[in-house]
Amino acid sequence: MDEQYQDILNGMIILILIINTTVMFSLVSDRDHTGSLNSLVTTAGSNLDMNKTNVSAVSTTSTIATPVITKTPTPAPTPVPARKGNANIFYMQNARLDTSMPPIFLNLVNPPLIIDFDVVAMNITDEIPHDYKLISTDYHDIINLTHPYEEAVFKITVTNDDTGMVVVDDGYGLSYGLQSPKNIDVMTRGNYTIRASGNYVNVTLSIEVPKERNLP
Repeated sequence: MDEQYQDILNGMIILILIINTTVMFSLVSDRDHTGSLNSLVTTAGSNLDMNKTNVSAVSTTSTIATPVITKTPTPAPTPVPARKGNANIFYMQNARLDTSMPPIFLNLVNPPLIIDFDVVAMNITDEIPHDYKLISTDYHDIINLTHPYEEAVFKITVTNDDTGMVVVDDGYGLSYGLQSPKNIDVMTRGNYTIRASGNYVNVTLSIEVPKERNLP
């Protein structure tokens, strides 16, 4: 009989140990799902989402590159046909210009000399460092800011070779302003030299005169 009671007592002790172990495991599991550690992770994720609206990407390293000139795709200006009775002595459409063009010499017998130009400035991308901190972690990022190049310029001059006077000095950018397109008419007969130059621009340029007496 003593041995039978002893077996029953041992079985009850083992059952109590199993129940206690199960309860302790359940408490630990609940704490993992509801404890302060997971709350901190959720908060960090919320802050990260807000910062994504201001930066392109989050990285743990910083790379600062030199600003680069980028050509932004733009619709080509519509070609302007020569006016009735006129002919183009020079024409280019949406061409990149970063140098001086060869001069054009013209004996204008029958005015007007008509110059039309349309200029699109090229863009530059500035890479701006952006440093910020989330909780105890420092982040370094780069913000790309694209805008028209400040030194984009187009210049056209017309000189009367008979008098040596510059009768046209106009263009786009710098002191010429940002108006585009523009039209220029020269109404006086004479021998002229036309010069054009540019930098960081795409240009559509048309130079025309009446066919009669100006062209063979």
